[in-house]
Amino acid sequence: MDKSGANYAGLANINLLLILAGFATMIDIIQVKYLNNIIEQDHRFIKKITKPMMGFKAFHSAQATLMELKRHI
Repeated sequence: MDKSGANYAGLANINLLLILAGFATMIDIIQVKYLNNIIEQDHRFIKKITKPMMGFKAFHSAQATLMELKRHI
């Protein structure tokens, strides 16, 4: 995971619950600052297309744009 403190705290709590429940295995927490960059780069094109849709007022307009995007993928 990346360096998110909330993710780390959540997994630490889950590990504590696993210990209290008697499980022998825990979740290994490995933090790498740029781990999700590859995923973000893959989604860059989709983000570029969908960002303007956040301002659509009508469902029909958003749907038409998504259909156009689907034709190009």
